Amino acid sequence: MRSFNFLMATGLTIPLLASAGNPRFWPDTSGIQYERHLAPLPSLYNLSDSQSLYTNIANSFWSTSFVLGSDGHEYLVISHVLGGNILNIYRASVLDITDPSYFKQYSSFYNTTSGRTELDFSFDGYYFGLVGKDRLGSIRTYSTYGDVHFNISFELSSPIILNGGVGSFQWEVSSVYDTVVKEWSMPAGRTIGSLRKGDKIVEFDSDKSFTWYDRQWQVGSATNWTWFQLHLQSGSEGTSYPEKYSIWFFPSGFDDSTKGFATVREQSGVQTVKPASLSERGDPWLSPISNIKYALNWKIELVDGTVLEIASIRDDQELSDPQGSFKTYEGFVNVTGATKSGERMRGFGLVEIQPPQSV
Repeated sequence: MRSFNFLMATGLTIPLLASAGNPRFWPDTSGIQYERHLAPLPSLYNLSDSQSLYTNIANSFWSTSFVLGSDGHEYLVISHVLGGNILNIYRASVLDITDPSYFKQYSSFYNTTSGRTELDFSFDGYYFGLVGKDRLGSIRTYSTYGDVHFNISFELSSPIILNGGVGSFQWEVSSVYDTVVKEWSMPAGRTIGSLRKGDKIVEFDSDKSFTWYDRQWQVGSATNWTWFQLHLQSGSEGTSYPEKYSIWFFPSGFDDSTKGFATVREQSGVQTVKPASLSERGDPWLSPISNIKYALNWKIELVDGTVLEIASIRDDQELSDPQGSFKTYEGFVNVTGATKSGERMRGFGLVEIQPPQSV
């Protein structure tokens, strides 16, 4: 592994807009800027402390790396570990965005390891943990499990998203039980590494690759949702810096309604929360492993009049164990849309569909 030593830039690189079918992946190296963006806020938790492993609750550490490879192809690499004595699983996938016929994935359960307190998960053929002692510095993840081989390090180099505006929101599980979900996202961290595709090693172009890192935790279970992370540019010239969207949809525990909201990082340190509605389009895809039907096309409408059309680039992007006992759809998507004033929006991202689980 090459040494992980990036110089932090003081400003943002402004990318040109790529076509929806050929996104360009630009890291944000302006830094978290904790003192400027986070310290003044009435925070519900300490960001650094949240990088430790809380006991007896559900912990999720999740990364999606959008990378340009030395073979000229673009890839989506997902790495995810769940832990905390409730559900313990690690999983990963590699999708060739340029040639979506190439898709590899796995999910594996593990036994709880007592005494673990730090972000340092090491299993046979898999790792997810901190690089050094700085909890807000760098993270490394690798996989040599099955057909999924990668070695990635990324910096927490981008101003974060506090989901729901304050990094916390209420999850109504039922009419008699609810839980508070806590979540923050680092949407565009500088990334280095490589993956193996067959017998070929593909190196990443660190100037055209980035990682979205997501930290989530809550007491009790929270399943049955559709979530989007989107990277969108607007304007006919396409010279604006991509806005970062974290959009949640999940059923209300009290009636048949759906909760929906988008947390949008419009620029460094500035974010808004907008009510959102979701409708599914076209025919779903039926998984032969889990027997779950997943939507492949969606329409999102935000309260400000923005309308987004979203499409998965491949039907099978499910992460599951061979028995289908724990499954999640983690799919690369293309996005087109427009603001209320008619300004064009284009971009890419990921959809996560989490059906109710049986484990």
